[in-house]
Amino acid sequence: MSYFNIVSQSDESTVVAEYTPQSQRSEAYQSEADLENEFIRLTIDSLGAEMVSAVDLATGSEMIWCADPAVWNRHAPILFPYAGKLTGGHFKAEDGKIYAGGQHGFARDMEHMLSASGPDFLTFRLGWNGETLALWPWKFSLETTHRLEGDSVVTVCRVQNEDSRPMPFQLGFHTALRCPSRRERPRPTTSCALSGRNPPCGSAATKTGSPPARRPPSSPASPPSRSHPGSSTTTASA
Repeated sequence: MSYFNIVSQSDESTVVAEYTPQSQRSEAYQSEADLENEFIRLTIDSLGAEMVSAVDLATGSEMIWCADPAVWNRHAPILFPYAGKLTGGHFKAEDGKIYAGGQHGFARDMEHMLSASGPDFLTFRLGWNGETLALWPWKFSLETTHRLEGDSVVTVCRVQNEDSRPMPFQLGFHTALRCPSRRERPRPTTSCALSGRNPPCGSAATKTGSPPARRPPSSPASPPSRSHPGSSTTTASA
C-alpha cells in the first residue's frame, strides 16, 4: 500500500512524496503509575494512558496480555482519533489538505499527562499541540480515567472538542486479556458501552473483571461521533 506526505501544494497541483510508515513507540518521559485495592493491583503507562497490568491478588495471576513482541507488542491501547486503517494511508480534511496517518490513530503512541489521581483512580490527559495538529487538524483534549471498582477495572474516555468547528472522530478500546489455561479459574472479561449520538464530547467506557451476567444482544454500532463545540456533555458507562 502506498502512503504519501505533501511536499508542496497550490490551487493547480499538489506534489507528494511516497514513504513507508514505521510503527514505533517513543520511550521519552515514559512512566508508570499504580493503583491497588483488596482485589486488583493495576498499572497504567503514561505512554498512551495504557493499562499494562491488572493482577488478581487472590490468585496472583495477570489478567492483561504481556505484550510479547514476537506476537503483539501492546497490552490495551486506546484508539483515537480513529480506529482501523485510513484508505491509502491518508485522509483529506475540510480545508483540502491531505494528512498521512498510521493504523488506529496516534494517541496510543503519545505521552499522556497524569492530571488527577485518588485512592481508586488515575486520570491522564492528552491535549492538542503542534505535533497533533500536524496529524489531525482539530484542537481537542482526550481524558482517560482508570478506576478500581471492587473486583473490576473501569476505564472511561472523554473527548472534548476545543476547536471552533465540528470535529469528526472515532474512539476504540483494544484490550488484550491473558486467559488462564486452568478451566476451574474464572476467565477475565471485558465489556464496552457507548451512549448518545452526535455528542459535543464523545465519551465511552470499558470494564474489565469478573464475568458479567448474560445480556441480550446489543444494537448495531452507531456511526463515528461528530463533536460540536459549545454544547452539553454526553456520558457513558459500562
